[in-house]
Amino acid sequence: MARDPMDSAPAPSWAVPRFSFSTDAIPERDRNAFFRERLTALLDFDVELLEGPPPRHTMKLIKAGPVALSDIEVSPTAFRRTRHHVYQNDDFFIFNPMTSGWQQYDSDQCNLRLETGQGCLLHAGGTGSCYLPTGGSAVGIRIEGAALRALVKHPEDVLGRPVGPDDPGMALLMGYLRSFSVVKDTLTPQLLHSFGVHIVDLVAAILGATRDGMAQAEAGGIRAARLRHVLGLIADRACDPQFAIERVAAELKVSSRTIQLILEETGSTFSEHVSEHRLHRAWRLLSDPQSHLSIAQIAFEAGFNDLSYFYRTFRRRFGETPASARASSVQPHTA
Repeated sequence: MARDPMDSAPAPSWAVPRFSFSTDAIPERDRNAFFRERLTALLDFDVELLEGPPPRHTMKLIKAGPVALSDIEVSPTAFRRTRHHVYQNDDFFIFNPMTSGWQQYDSDQCNLRLETGQGCLLHAGGTGSCYLPTGGSAVGIRIEGAALRALVKHPEDVLGRPVGPDDPGMALLMGYLRSFSVVKDTLTPQLLHSFGVHIVDLVAAILGATRDGMAQAEAGGIRAARLRHVLGLIADRACDPQFAIERVAAELKVSSRTIQLILEETGSTFSEHVSEHRLHRAWRLLSDPQSHLSIAQIAFEAGFNDLSYFYRTFRRRFGETPASARASSVQPHTA
């Protein structure tokens, strides 16, 4: 007997370690039934498909300590949450940055339109409707009520307040979530829990943590997110000759001294991190037998604007000159 593709949908539970589903595995002719019969139970919402392209929903969820993180992509859809979807022990908050499209909330907690890059806090005890008339994608961050209240005195006071992408805390949060998405499948339960705690720290800082809560966030999630953000910027931009610590400091809205302090735990300075990336870029180009760039062109391509400095640092790092590194890459191998 052929297996019903809808049987792969997981049971509705935010407590499971992880689950995922996609309507891509379901024939289009069966998708309306899936939304009507299965997705409503899975998400604890009434789901209405709106006019548009064939219905398509994907969701990947992973539990990380006090949070559950979900990546959601939907076609045009309306979600409605009524009293029969609300449970007595539903004391958790949801912070949901939009990553594409827009959505309209009309609920007993707020009435607002969220654009791409914006997010807001909601409580699971609320009822109302959410419309995505053109479809879209979002990150859903489900936070245990006790965990958020430990850092934010009255989170209910900021329900429905939109936070934009220009908010420094939002930029840190989204960068940290991107880092998490790359490594999440390789993390131990302990590291997953640490990531979750850090995410609560970052959301609390965005919403307005208490003095003690902010101190905890600074020492935990904010510090970790800043470090990953700085290292990511260095990896992405080190080969730009104009890349400098002042640019990173301006992007994070902190001082250059703070950037150096952030990097202290790595055991290397900002300049050392940048130099290492540039040297490895130069080494890869020199080792490529298909590269026709001169050594000077390679130095500039890697981000060095002082040729003599490039020669000195390359020899100190690799124990050979750029010319010898190039020569060894084109020598024929003998048996």
